[in-house]
Amino acid sequence: MNISKLIGQRINDLMTKESVSLRKLSESIGITHPTLAKYIEGSQPIDSEKLMKIALFFNQPFDYF
Repeated sequence: MNISKLIGQRINDLMTKESVSLRKLSESIGITHPTLAKYIEGSQPIDSEKLMKIALFFNQPFDYF
């Protein structure tokens, strides 16, 4: 599994666990929901700034991803 897919799976797991929608998370970190969907499916790499925002949103350490 490549790193983008692994990060996407971890984001998806947190979203499912916390019942957070694509739209809510994408608005919280300042991206469009189609972009977030690409991050989750692993088709587009996520930059560290966005990943840090997601980590903070879910109160997770950065290295969780």
